[in-house]
Amino acid sequence: DEDSLAALEEICRRLEDHVGRGDVMAFLDDDREFHLIAARAAGNSRLASAIESLRDQFLRVGIYALQRSGRMAEATAEHLKILEGLKARDIQAVRAAVTEHLRATYKEVLGAL
Repeated sequence: DEDSLAALEEICRRLEDHVGRGDVMAFLDDDREFHLIAARAAGNSRLASAIESLRDQFLRVGIYALQRSGRMAEATAEHLKILEGLKARDIQAVRAAVTEHLRATYKEVLGAL
């Protein structure tokens, strides 16, 4: 819905601000919110619960992974691609953007372990 899209757009703006300041903790908070809003807007309460659980479990790894030079900016660009697909109501673009984001995140998390 339009309210969710507006919220996701605002979060992306804040992510860009966090990148500029190098604020990893604020970035992780807004990253979590982005994924929760997207999951809830899709009507997927199980996914939202899983996101909450995983974020709590992987907070330290996330901090380490995002401290790599450039990763916060890369993740922000990935979120923007997801948002663009959602705004265009292009399911294929959303799937491709989410897949790209998950692969990049998985790679970073494994590298942080």
